[in-house]
Amino acid sequence: GTVHFRIVNMQKRKSLYEHGLQPHVCSVRKNCGWQPFACESVSYIVNNGRQRTRSGGGEGQREDRSTLSFSYRMDVPDDEVYFASYPPYSYSMLCGFLAKLANHSQARAHLKRTELCRSIGQLPVPLLVVSENINGLEPSDDDGSCEALRRRPAVAVIARQHPGEVVGSLVVQGLLRFLLGPTPHARLLREAYVFHVVPMVNVDGVVHGNSRCTLAGVDPNRVWHDPNPIIHPVAFALKNHL
Repeated sequence: GTVHFRIVNMQKRKSLYEHGLQPHVCSVRKNCGWQPFACESVSYIVNNGRQRTRSGGGEGQREDRSTLSFSYRMDVPDDEVYFASYPPYSYSMLCGFLAKLANHSQARAHLKRTELCRSIGQLPVPLLVVSENINGLEPSDDDGSCEALRRRPAVAVIARQHPGEVVGSLVVQGLLRFLLGPTPHARLLREAYVFHVVPMVNVDGVVHGNSRCTLAGVDPNRVWHDPNPIIHPVAFALKNHL
């Protein structure tokens, strides 16, 4: 049969669901991975004039919020189905991808992986530095730095300050694949710049399923002016690094 979903009181008045975006669906029985066009009757409507109160109390639908509705046909018996805004990209997936880069004979010559800091949950936050032959350049100064690298302008790239912005991880993964690849354009970029990449800023939020906040309940995108080293350790370390 067909199952109808209504997610009420969504904060944004406008959404890409109004312009063709659909929930992604993963059916365990079908074993086809995440499917982007499996839902029907997708709509995103402001609640104006349709406020209701749940039986037994509660605020029900708020007139200043919106409702996402969609339907899904369950056509496989005893199926287990998952729904998501985007296909998940977990911390474990990132670690697996970085391990493959470290073991790749060509990529590892231009990649230096370090730890930016530890999160509140004591997870390592990866920091990647990409530049041409970065591991083959000899330090030229007393502080261990390399004059050749210092002459190259720095480019900073960060993603996943908000854990729910999964597409950021996909973009950064594609960027790293390109920068560490064999094309002439990638080599020109590596020779001209030093790329500092933090592919997952809010690692705790990703691991614990938050949409926006850290384990301290803080939006890391709102503390850049004065990050606290205890409450906002990643933003603090990242700002110092930059």
